[in-house]
Amino acid sequence: MTFPTPARDGRRRAGRVLSTPPLEGAVIQAVPGAAALVHESAGRPAAHDPEVARILETVAEQLCVTVTLHLGDEPGARAGQRTQPVTDGERSLGVLAVDERADQEEALALAARLLGQRLGRLGERSNASGLTHDRIASVLEPGRLGAHFQPIVSLPGGHVVGVEALARFPTESAAGSSPSPARWLRAASAAGLRTPLEVRAAAVGLEGLAALPSDWFLSLNLSAPVLASGAVTPLLHEVPVERVIVELTEHDAVEDYAQLNAVLAPLRAKGLRLAVDDVGAGFASMRHVLRMRPDVLKLDRGLMRDLTADTAAASLVAVLRDFAAGLGSSTVVEGVERDEDERAVRHLGVELAQGYRFGAPQPLSGLLRRGAGRRHSSAVSASRPA
Repeated sequence: MTFPTPARDGRRRAGRVLSTPPLEGAVIQAVPGAAALVHESAGRPAAHDPEVARILETVAEQLCVTVTLHLGDEPGARAGQRTQPVTDGERSLGVLAVDERADQEEALALAARLLGQRLGRLGERSNASGLTHDRIASVLEPGRLGAHFQPIVSLPGGHVVGVEALARFPTESAAGSSPSPARWLRAASAAGLRTPLEVRAAAVGLEGLAALPSDWFLSLNLSAPVLASGAVTPLLHEVPVERVIVELTEHDAVEDYAQLNAVLAPLRAKGLRLAVDDVGAGFASMRHVLRMRPDVLKLDRGLMRDLTADTAAASLVAVLRDFAAGLGSSTVVEGVERDEDERAVRHLGVELAQGYRFGAPQPLSGLLRRGAGRRHSSAVSASRPA
């Protein structure tokens, strides 16, 4: 990115910002030729936002100076530093400071304007559904986050062989509704709380494992960045991982396959199974599947919607079933809701199925009453491809 020269009347003189309640509470610094580094963070959006980092890195590179973004109150300029207020046009969001080397006013003013626009958008996005940083942080406390469990059945018998744990968030409105889990996760990403929220949801889901029949597995949804960070690894070491399937969600691309596989390898060696979710959509491309070599392929529910009326969709499911078999993996079809859906997947010889036809997500107690006494079918092989 090259900073254009702003119009003269668009310049802002560097100066002191009036003290306002801190919006972010982080210090981000960039030096020429290096990635931006978060020195201090309260888990706010800008501390983890790639666009903010890119702006800071570009300023540092083009001006050949160290540049620091203080989010919140004015920290006070040191001798030899130039500062520029960062605002969204209404509020003071922070201060941009650089080591003074030359006349940097125009570039610094433009960088502050770009940062102000970006920080303003981050604030709007995280608050659009009332999911503020504090509200998201509150569900990390014990007892605030819940889980429902949806059965996964083997075919053709229809026996429950496992469950998928799905996070359930507290309701805080008069209507008794809550934003969807996807919106919670998007807001958590913007607030810098995605990793602790996913780890907390995983912990709550894993609490149900001890109550399940010993021949049922439990499936968890985790994103690639959280898995690769190793933040959830201690939780998985505390449970019988041979009964756990980790579903790699489609929300985020894998940036470093080597790192992700290095984190997963010891767990998979102990019996943890890996599933790629929503195969046929999002980031679940065939190349992605080949790089991860999952034990389970979960087919995108959109395929199920077309399966009974579109022969091409049926052909694709059959191809994916055979592809999975070639990898030594099992196949799960999601979104099975009607009798005709069940007949179609049975006809195609798919091993496992999930959907409202077999049971809605529900508290574990109700699911266990429904599944009590059902014969286990060993549909998901404990083996994995070499």
